[in-house]
Amino acid sequence: MAIRIFDQSILNAQGALLDMTSLLRQRGGQELMLSDRFSRKGRSLFLRWQTAPGAGLPTEPFKVWRRPAMPLGAHKPVGFEVIAFPPLMQIIQFDEALASASLVVHSASGGTVIIALLCGPPLLDSIVTVQTRTFIGGGVAVMEFQAPLITGLALINVSSFDSVSGMTVAGLQKTESWELVETVGLPVREADWAPLGQQHGVKQGLVGQETDARQAAVDRFARGVNPLGWWSTFPSGAPAPPWEMPDPKGLVEETAIELLPMLRQVASKTPDQQAAEVFQFTIDPPQNPAGVVMPATGPGKADLSPIGLLAMSVATDPMLAVTLGYGTGYPDENIPPIILSDRSLFGDSTHSDWDWLITGLWEKGLDGNSEAVEFAALVPRPPLAVPGPLPADLHVDFQAHLRPAQADQSWLASIRTSWERFPFTQLAAVASFAAARRPTAGAAPADALLTPRALTRGFKPIGNARNDRDPEPTRQSATDGALAIPNAPGSVAMSYAAATQTIFGVWSRWAEGAITVAQPEPALVQVLSADLRPTDTGSGTVCPATLVMEISVDWRVRTVRRVELSGRLFAAASRHAAAPAAAPPAGLQKALGSVIATGQITFAGDTPSLAGGTVECLNTEGSAVVPPGAAQTASRRYRITVPGFSLDYAATPHIGLVLQGRVVERIAPGRVGPWSPTPRLAYASDPRARPTVVVDLVRLASLPDAAGECHAHITWAAAPGAIGYALYESSETRILGSHPGLPQPTPDRTLSQRLTTIKQAFAANPIRRDFIRRNPDLITVTDIDVTLPRGSRDIHLYTVLPVMAGGTEGPWPSGPDADEALIPYAAPKVAVPAPPTLEVQLASDKPPAAPNYRARLRIGARTGAGATTKRIDIYRVRVDDAARRLDSMGPAIASVTATGGAWSVSPAAGGGGIASVTGFDAPNGSWRTVWYRAVAWSEDDPLRAVLKGRSEPSPAVSVLVPPADPPNLSPLTISWPGGDPAAVLVSFTSSAPVAPTPIGPHRLSLQAAVAGGGDLVLATTDLEKVAGSQPATGSGGWRVAGSATEYRLLLRRASVNDAVSVIVRMTDPLGRVTERTASVAAGSVAPLPSLSSIDAFTIAGRGRVFSFSTDAPNTDGSGGANRLRIELVPEPAAPGPLPRPRPTPIPIGPRPPLSLFRLIGGVYVFDGPLASVPTTSGAPAAGVSLLLGRQAAPLDDNFGLFASLKLRSVLVRITLPDGRSVEQRRRG
Repeated sequence: MAIRIFDQSILNAQGALLDMTSLLRQRGGQELMLSDRFSRKGRSLFLRWQTAPGAGLPTEPFKVWRRPAMPLGAHKPVGFEVIAFPPLMQIIQFDEALASASLVVHSASGGTVIIALLCGPPLLDSIVTVQTRTFIGGGVAVMEFQAPLITGLALINVSSFDSVSGMTVAGLQKTESWELVETVGLPVREADWAPLGQQHGVKQGLVGQETDARQAAVDRFARGVNPLGWWSTFPSGAPAPPWEMPDPKGLVEETAIELLPMLRQVASKTPDQQAAEVFQFTIDPPQNPAGVVMPATGPGKADLSPIGLLAMSVATDPMLAVTLGYGTGYPDENIPPIILSDRSLFGDSTHSDWDWLITGLWEKGLDGNSEAVEFAALVPRPPLAVPGPLPADLHVDFQAHLRPAQADQSWLASIRTSWERFPFTQLAAVASFAAARRPTAGAAPADALLTPRALTRGFKPIGNARNDRDPEPTRQSATDGALAIPNAPGSVAMSYAAATQTIFGVWSRWAEGAITVAQPEPALVQVLSADLRPTDTGSGTVCPATLVMEISVDWRVRTVRRVELSGRLFAAASRHAAAPAAAPPAGLQKALGSVIATGQITFAGDTPSLAGGTVECLNTEGSAVVPPGAAQTASRRYRITVPGFSLDYAATPHIGLVLQGRVVERIAPGRVGPWSPTPRLAYASDPRARPTVVVDLVRLASLPDAAGECHAHITWAAAPGAIGYALYESSETRILGSHPGLPQPTPDRTLSQRLTTIKQAFAANPIRRDFIRRNPDLITVTDIDVTLPRGSRDIHLYTVLPVMAGGTEGPWPSGPDADEALIPYAAPKVAVPAPPTLEVQLASDKPPAAPNYRARLRIGARTGAGATTKRIDIYRVRVDDAARRLDSMGPAIASVTATGGAWSVSPAAGGGGIASVTGFDAPNGSWRTVWYRAVAWSEDDPLRAVLKGRSEPSPAVSVLVPPADPPNLSPLTISWPGGDPAAVLVSFTSSAPVAPTPIGPHRLSLQAAVAGGGDLVLATTDLEKVAGSQPATGSGGWRVAGSATEYRLLLRRASVNDAVSVIVRMTDPLGRVTERTASVAAGSVAPLPSLSSIDAFTIAGRGRVFSFSTDAPNTDGSGGANRLRIELVPEPAAPGPLPRPRPTPIPIGPRPPLSLFRLIGGVYVFDGPLASVPTTSGAPAAGVSLLLGRQAAPLDDNFGLFASLKLRSVLVRITLPDGRSVEQRRRG
């Protein structure tokens, strides 16, 4: 006979009562359109179970048993620990796993008592069921609990308890009176599985009504499936997608197509190897709803385990669970209640009156080579079913637009609906969910966003699976990948909903969220190139031009009715000048400042045309003209030629053209796209060519030297055969005197105009007597330096004659080109303005505005003296000595020639220069004096030989521009100075100047008051008088030696428990105050000690060593002891319950010797003074389970912990005498 083992890690079962009348009442009398086959009244009992994938398939179908819900067996006192969670809750943690437990509960004050049954660690996830009972004051009652595995009880509002007893899981072996109810297994043919040594496919069904396994699945479906389905309406009241009950025969046929044949193939393996058997499937590359396949190197491959697929199917789909033989159901049968003296049996409307048992036989064990073993799962007294939880925090988000498969069809959108992922609880686990959508307007029906079942009506639910690579693991989601957006109106408003169901098929209400999605903007017009080609007409400033441009338009999504061109002209100083900002005009501007001409390319089908221009269709590369349409591919390229531009270059050397485009769609409603986001710029430079005009130029001599003389350096070309040269000089006055009637050199005439007059006179009559020879001796070189007469304003003319060996001079210049022999020079003059005047005042804004301190300057030019002032330079410096000389004040802060920015210029009378300059200068606020000077400049006039000059500087004028804000004062930092635990050090900084400012000193106020007592410090002092060292006794403040910004305040409290309030104020000479406050709480301000992270390594065959270090001393400065607490949580001895791996029960098994540790609530704890940790060295002795020690000095800040048992987690905490603590954790 096979051994029966209760092991939830191999076989786990659940049960629930479904009250159909109650479920209908919750839905407000919803009408059910069900056939008589699924019509039933009253209550039904549903059972579901699952085997671990690693256990494979049993040898034969499962057996379902029942017995009246009497006590499972005799109770005995059990060991336990109590974990308190004051004020209302406490947890009883059993030393051994139980199947049944009882205790006597006392309620001193009465009220509702709540007791939750735990299967696992003391967490919310571990709650299996909850019992409540109402007590009168002083009430006492016996409460009993049954479950497949009980590890603890959570007691809420319980005054006290006693008489804790129970029956261990091992005791279930002795439970009797089980009655076989049904045989449940895979819906397969016996003949297909018998050759494998399997008994699947044998007759199944209720006892006495056994039939073919496939028909038994159909019969079982009628009893074990909730026919109600999801709720028929959304929260908004709109109808949900109609619920369609699948045909059970169709479900059986579905499973027979792929899953059951694959299971048959793996069944030939031993059970523990069946899950490792996988089938490889070919996966085509993904494609979007438009049918476009995403790029891939080839079809993908997927490995699928049939056993894993079976486990997932029966854990997520209630209907498949029943069809595949992992669930069933029965009409609920009540047993008349039995009333005993201390308890009652049966008659509880919230629980079944029966205990249920599911068994599965592995004829040769899990490894296929052992004794037969029967695994069993207990379902005691199944409670009423709990609906699936409502999806919380539901969001509907737009993901992406999807291009339609063909042009002018609707855009598609991808929409993601997400909600908070539900934590796993054994009270109400989510098995799967459904998603749906509906239009928010109109009467269109809702659609289920689910995959239809293959061979029958209805939909497949979406399993509540978790992917470790999910980028948002805390949320569950469903995606609608193909929401159509109609072309008109171009948007769609949808509502998306989600609902969850339990493994018993009980659905939650729908949660709903709305979203509106619009189709993207029409395609952009890309201006690929543009060339504006002007033509020189030979006269005038206006040139005709032709525009040649290429554009690209995408026809993949929408066909095009027309393309609108936008072009505006602008004058440009260079071919790189930016275009001025302006809105794009709807057309082409063909002349600067002119009106906009129409520029539209219209399409008759695929053929383009442009009024007043030409359009050519190009291939993709733009290298050839092709017929319009298909030869252009999807992104179509066009060359456009537009003549008729008229460009006027009278006032600009270049003209730019800003080009953009947009499309108008052919499909209704004919949307107009946006203009090209990046305009294309084309430049046309002045193409004109004209004769060169030669201007007579006068050379300038040097500036006067120390003797006041100007020098001119004259050079000439050597003459063949000359032994020397004679230099002749004349002046403008002498030549004009020999030629009466010529214009005189008045101030309004330029040097060039004057020279032209001289050259014309000399060319007409080159009189030699007007010239004087300058050199008595021959000049033997070809250059000479001459001096101009001191103070002369004439143009001086020079000519050079060669002297031959016979002593004869060369001929005097004559003929029409005689003037070409003249070398003209003029002496330059520096125009120096008079020194300007300077007035400086402090300016500020009136309250309530911020003061905004600044300097107001007025510089006056002396128009009646010196040269005309054309520019004012302003200088500023904060160093007093640097203000003594202009050249030591650095560069000018402003050079003002005209009104602009912060400066306003008043012109001189007649507009011939600057009369005055006024404005504001806003230097950074400071307590140092600001000095200003100003100088005046004239301007160059090279046509009149005038050079600009700088005046003497104005007198230096000072002003104090204070900071805009109150004095700087940092937040107060509280620290411990060391030594006395009650001492407090307050640190702060301030950039306020220590020395007195020109208008007075800064002052520092310190106040420290004990709560409920007097002042420790109360003082106000000028900053320069603040002490430079720490007070020897008492409390007080000082400035840190060697620093002008760091300050300290030492508070010597009488008691470490004194609370102190601290106020620090800094007052500037204007009376502005900055205040900082801090509160020193009672207790020490000494910093927490350091505590390193916990390191660990393994000693093979022995255990693990954990180490950490701390700089905490054994005691604080006043003798108080620092304490060390270590908590070790062992690994559990048994795995957690199915259907999903979760945290497992508390440890069960042998306990190690406690040594320095105590076992409290299943946790090994060391708690004692730091000094009590013994010094150890070397490896731990054999047989030691837990060993704690520290190294010897000077390494006594290093601690080690050896553990031979497996640990889940380690906690290290150091607590100071004042109650503060620091801790570290790590996994074992």
